[in-house]
Amino acid sequence: MNHILTTAFTLLIALSCCTSSAFAADSPTDNDPLDKATRYAWELGLQSLINTEQASRNLSGQLELFLAEPSEAGFAQLRQEWRNCHQQWQQHAVWVELARGQAHRLAALNRRYFSIDARELQPGYLDAVQDYPFSGIVNDISIVLTADNLRQQHGLTDPSEVSLGFHALEFLLWGEQSQRPFTDYVPITTINAEQNAAGLTIGDLPNNRRRTALRLINQVLADDLQRLRQDWQNPLSPISQSYLNLSPSVRLALIHRTAHQLLAVVLPDQLLQAITNDRTMHHNQFAGDTLQHSLALLSGLEALLSQGESPLVNHLLVADAGLEWQQQLQNLIAGLNELTQEKDNITSAKLASLVEQLPHLANALGTPNLAAE
Repeated sequence: MNHILTTAFTLLIALSCCTSSAFAADSPTDNDPLDKATRYAWELGLQSLINTEQASRNLSGQLELFLAEPSEAGFAQLRQEWRNCHQQWQQHAVWVELARGQAHRLAALNRRYFSIDARELQPGYLDAVQDYPFSGIVNDISIVLTADNLRQQHGLTDPSEVSLGFHALEFLLWGEQSQRPFTDYVPITTINAEQNAAGLTIGDLPNNRRRTALRLINQVLADDLQRLRQDWQNPLSPISQSYLNLSPSVRLALIHRTAHQLLAVVLPDQLLQAITNDRTMHHNQFAGDTLQHSLALLSGLEALLSQGESPLVNHLLVADAGLEWQQQLQNLIAGLNELTQEKDNITSAKLASLVEQLPHLANALGTPNLAAE
């Protein structure tokens, strides 16, 4: 049954994509190769959102199974579904980085990304931490747990006050020390005399509020992913127009600068964090998996620059140089993929040999044309 629903969902999205593509094909600048290439890049962004949305449906299904019957095995599977979904999202991360560098021009898109992927969070804002066992929204019974209230609490006075998105879920699933037990989600059905005297109800107990928070945050994430996919798919939405209304040369310049920043700065920093003991430096500071995160991001970048009838890399480099650059990037991705399979055998020397290739790839793309922006 799930397979049938997933297939139907995929067909529905594919039909909608055809509508979006048809609109792009009718554009006045259809004969401009650069316009077609940069529009196709937007369609690749849509495909990554479709894949993430499907993974989110799998995550939601596993979450409901776990909450219905909490167990160690079910908790492990739920965490794995979070990883799967987040890695699909990282295929889209090039656009997150692009929007971050265009805070005013792409303000609406940045607001969407903040709800979905805010990661610099204060753990104690959401739930208990080691030195503050009664902290956080989960333990503050004055906050009624609803989707609207969680949205209001998100970034209430500071960007680190995170109550929504992938990394809020990550913290609830792994906990501050990455050792949260599944028993934190076992429902409590009775209250003791002390709790009764304090005026608490069963719904006020931490386990039960944590269960509610987990379900709500996941549902808001699923809703936000769906809404972003719909707006990305609609060429007349403000989200789409903020990109499609730019000239092709500006679109290329923004993608070029983002690719250069990822290869020269962001990815080298993230990969070197993978072998540090300070988990707060990792992209997923509670779940880990920094190498897998970086691999997914790099794969998304490779797809963005290399796919299509007129790959964007060919608009940045001459044909032969473009093919050579693509091959070098694919070799790096293959090497990083092999390294992720080694897990406990990863050494700084092995990782450094891959990391040092990234700035070379950035430099080979040339200096971004900031004047075009």
